[in-house]
Amino acid sequence: MFKYTTLFSFALLCGIPLVLAQSKTTLLFPGGDSEISISADFLSTDSQGRTAWAIQIDDFPATATLIEGPGFISLGFQDAEISNTLNQACGITSDVAVCTATVNGEVMTSSLNVATLTVDVGKAPPTGTSIALTTITGSPSRTDSSPTDTSSTFVSTPISGTSTVAAPASSSSNAAIGCTPSSFMIFISALLFAL
Repeated sequence: MFKYTTLFSFALLCGIPLVLAQSKTTLLFPGGDSEISISADFLSTDSQGRTAWAIQIDDFPATATLIEGPGFISLGFQDAEISNTLNQACGITSDVAVCTATVNGEVMTSSLNVATLTVDVGKAPPTGTSIALTTITGSPSRTDSSPTDTSSTFVSTPISGTSTVAAPASSSSNAAIGCTPSSFMIFISALLFAL
């Protein structure tokens, strides 16, 4: 009886946290709100180092596509139920995104603060995939000199330089209680041996 109780306790401490672990990453959003819950599924990384994510925002009916790369963010969605579309491309400098957006066919240009949001990752990039991180340096180029006029046309300046980071692994361990994937395998072996 004792060995089954011990194995059951070990399963609760090591096995369940491994199953419940979820990857997280940080993404940049022009005009983003840190109070909303966002999940992301990795789609692809292109030859320019831009990473595409399928984004689902709580209480938002459509799935958006977010593309991030060095000095660049693009966000787009189409909601067939209410016939809304958004396509937005932004050059990023400092903590400001200078964006040109097409909303239901109407073109708008604006400056938005860039928010760094931590999101839950459903489908993570394959292990070993490098993901380009957006570097935020420099300043936007403008076609006029008015610092407060946000309706002016902006020309985004490409930002040089990239950073890469290894993709989050799809599994994790719970070091707080000393359980690792290998200790979980030991648990499985002990369970089979006990039977």
